[in-house]
Amino acid sequence: MGVTGQNIRIGEGDRKEFTVEVDGYSTLSGALIKWAVSYDSADSPLILKSSTSSDITIDGFDVTVVVKAVDTIGLRGKYTHELRIYEGGINPEKVTIGSFTVIPAITNQTTGGA
Repeated sequence: MGVTGQNIRIGEGDRKEFTVEVDGYSTLSGALIKWAVSYDSADSPLILKSSTSSDITIDGFDVTVVVKAVDTIGLRGKYTHELRIYEGGINPEKVTIGSFTVIPAITNQTTGGA
């Protein structure tokens, strides 16, 4: 298992970037990296990001994940998040895990009303 206690707090409808420094690899070049948020690590993801899109970038051993504002609309409360590396596309290694807390917005972000 990877590093635990990597907790993230975000407001509903907010954008956030965070970076994870990855140890124990000679290179991340060509690795598939996925980040997910779910109720529990056994559940289907509510948010899923992949290094095959611009939502995850790799700079050396720093992996940056972008959570877009739209990703958290309708989410409220505490979830679990984890980042996994798939070397050669198989055998995922869990690099980091923690809580992902979404603080409710006071106003409805999608309509601008209360």
